[in-house]
Amino acid sequence: MPRPVDQISAQHDAHIIPEGLSGAGNILVFDNQGVAGYPPAAVPRTGGSRVLEIDPVKNEIVWQYSGESSGGPAWSFRSTHISAARRLPNGNTFIDEGQSGRLFQVTTDGDIVWEYVNPYSKAGKDALTGKETANHQLYRGQPVPYEWVPAGTPHSETAVMPPELAHYRVTAAP
Repeated sequence: MPRPVDQISAQHDAHIIPEGLSGAGNILVFDNQGVAGYPPAAVPRTGGSRVLEIDPVKNEIVWQYSGESSGGPAWSFRSTHISAARRLPNGNTFIDEGQSGRLFQVTTDGDIVWEYVNPYSKAGKDALTGKETANHQLYRGQPVPYEWVPAGTPHSETAVMPPELAHYRVTAAP
């Protein structure tokens, strides 16, 4: 149900959804949900980010994705920088949660139908504690259509079935 645009803070990648895609003409934006603005305004929620689809004519939020959209707490979807969102031809939304290096695709109902976490980290050392750190950040993930792949390159899509959690165990490394 549409509702008025509320406090948006430290947003990224605001753009108009192109013609031919669901929501064409609306604005899609990654909203960090941090404290900002002058005069300062209380943010409507805390602990997480959100992706908003805004009807610029009516000044209404017509769709949004947050951690709660997928059944998690607000903090399960959070990035304070380097993030983006794109509407896909199938009507889903591709989201780059850049701070954690997570790329995923959600339906209009908030169901995650595809997810990838960057396995390549940059090793470092915390300046205060001296402890080893790993940074999985991704600056910008963008969906690329199959038409862009060079001719003859094999490609396929395979559904990944999540394990039954009651039987899932992580074994120790050798």
